[in-house]
Amino acid sequence: MRIQIDDNFLMDTDDNNFILKEVKISNGEKTKGEKVENIVGYYGKIEHLIEAYFTKQLLRSDATSFDELLVEVRSLRTYLKTLFRPREKECDCDGQHN
Repeated sequence: MRIQIDDNFLMDTDDNNFILKEVKISNGEKTKGEKVENIVGYYGKIEHLIEAYFTKQLLRSDATSFDELLVEVRSLRTYLKTLFRPREKECDCDGQHN
């Protein structure tokens, strides 16, 4: 399983874990300009991966007040809810649902 969370993070899995990865553009001599995936952590439950992603995003906040931080918390919660909200089935041109 491999799911893009946003432009900078994705969820990958192995046989035992959910893996949070951060996607960056490399500055290394041999890989400069290439996308690289850095492992943020391994999690036994998807809920723990989501918590880690949430925390990572908040730690990068530019908020200078609790009000600003609260706005970012609410925005991030809303975004995460949209990721897990059931989606309506897509329709193809023949009128059948996929």
